[in-house]
Amino acid sequence: MLELNSLSEDAGGSLPVVHLQPATHDEALAMAEAEVPTAGLPDVDDEVQGPLSFREHLWDRFELLWARRVAPSRKMLEGFVACMRERAQLERQYARGLMQSVAKLQQTTSEGVVHSGVV
Repeated sequence: MLELNSLSEDAGGSLPVVHLQPATHDEALAMAEAEVPTAGLPDVDDEVQGPLSFREHLWDRFELLWARRVAPSRKMLEGFVACMRERAQLERQYARGLMQSVAKLQQTTSEGVVHSGVV
């Protein structure tokens, strides 16, 4: 997986230059586990062998359920949304750069030798 590290413009100033930093799966898991507060919560996995039921095992452990399932999923989705927003911004910048390049190309071909030679 690649992580967006910084965004700058090239020397011409028309196209963005993206600096990416690789992030491994283990690094992402470590970051997710470090942010979720699970200290002091009992571990259900060590206590029970077999299928869990809400009434017997999770009735009074809402904090555990929230910390292990909801919070990490929400953080992952927020990261995904941020990534998609950054990508949309990069796509818009790329499209603007292409439109500027095509506009310059159209100006030069209407006055150049190629246009008169083809007609």
